[in-house]
Amino acid sequence: MKETCEIILCYSEVDNSNFESGNKGWIDQFVIIFQKFLDRISERKCIIHKLSDDEDTYEDVDIFIPVISPNFLQSETCQGYLRKHLKRMSNDPLKIGNSVYALVYLPVFEEELNNVVKESPKVDFYELEPFSDVPVVYEAENEDGINQKYWSRVSDLSSMVINYIRNEISIGDSGDRSYFKNESKNIYVANVVNECLEAREALIRDLKRHGYNVYPKGSMPDNKVELSAKIKEELSYCSVSVHMLGGEYGHISEKFRTSISELEHDLSLERANQGNNKFKRIVWLSTHLTEMSDRQRFFAERVIQQSEDKLLTEIVDLPLAEFKSLVRKFINSDQYQEDINLDYSAGDSEGTYLMYNDYDKHNVISLKEKLNKLGVKYSICENEGNAFDTFERHKYLLNNCSSTIIFNTNQNKDWITSRLRDVLKSKGLGRAHSYEFNVIYTPDCDINTDLIDKLEFPIILQSDDFEKKLEGFLAKTANN
Repeated sequence: MKETCEIILCYSEVDNSNFESGNKGWIDQFVIIFQKFLDRISERKCIIHKLSDDEDTYEDVDIFIPVISPNFLQSETCQGYLRKHLKRMSNDPLKIGNSVYALVYLPVFEEELNNVVKESPKVDFYELEPFSDVPVVYEAENEDGINQKYWSRVSDLSSMVINYIRNEISIGDSGDRSYFKNESKNIYVANVVNECLEAREALIRDLKRHGYNVYPKGSMPDNKVELSAKIKEELSYCSVSVHMLGGEYGHISEKFRTSISELEHDLSLERANQGNNKFKRIVWLSTHLTEMSDRQRFFAERVIQQSEDKLLTEIVDLPLAEFKSLVRKFINSDQYQEDINLDYSAGDSEGTYLMYNDYDKHNVISLKEKLNKLGVKYSICENEGNAFDTFERHKYLLNNCSSTIIFNTNQNKDWITSRLRDVLKSKGLGRAHSYEFNVIYTPDCDINTDLIDKLEFPIILQSDDFEKKLEGFLAKTANN
């Protein structure tokens, strides 16, 4: 087994030179930060090679990261480097799976991507401005200090690379070079209709972040015989299938009498009934089941009826954040009926995580005094100049605090939205238990109600008597 992991970051030089961030180009700065992440968490030394279309020094590497943008697609040199890597990997009998992880610098049309890149894990480093849809690339720092969105994306990409390395080490140690034989790491997440699409994508991201290999891969054939064969083959690689049911039945083509979701259900049940295997099935019932179409109701009733034998299927009706955590427990437990338990012990909590930006450094003093007076333990994440350490501390507190308070008085909607998303994402980053409450104080600021609705026990305080209301709420919490 090699002692190092060689990584190429391939990009168009235009994307590095036309984006000013201090004295370094965007790519230059990203590589420095990305290297620090990998150095901290990798079990093997990672070496990142920058390769732009101004150079002609391609070397064989373990991992290829294209920096996707319109400039990258128009660069024949970049496309040539990508083709060289894919050709070498296709001829390598020791490859363990996908070795391409795309960093999306600016939006492109999906149909313009190479098929391998199209199906590869991707991390977006941009967002579209509201109303104008103008793409804005994330910077490491913004007017509020470190940009949590940027650092979260670097963390996501680092996790993908580390999972690749761990799979390679695991397979190398066992002497087994068949990636597909590692069934415990292969999960089949069945297709869904639009209403469950966002939930499915969130689950897939969470599984990949924790090192799982997710099926199905690629497009689904139009021919039913070919489709059935593909589903059966990919189910045979997996130890678990996950099915997500909403209120819609799903698309039925002229060639099929059933939806793909129902076909996947039937074939996974067939695999579970084969006997002498540990294949498991878990079905998530979304909140939309109260508004089912007639055909979906019939299908859902059949799924529930067939799950009476708990050795075959587990039916759950949970918030998505808890469901993602439950799926991982379900996968990793041989006696999963006994092991799956949503009760938890919080252990050593970091108390309430108080979040505020530099603008409120003085405005928050009275709130801290009240917390101390009430005996409410709280933690903060101070920016001490080291962005990496600050980000790691932020993640640690999100995972280990009992509750959160987001305090902002200058109507900084972007900052508040970023913190709300971090709180919601904490379950996917390892948080094992629910928050006691999530307090948001942002007077006269129009915040995203969709995000608020997804929080656990949200308390919104925007009135002039904020401190009095919060004091009453915290006093009651402390007494409990």
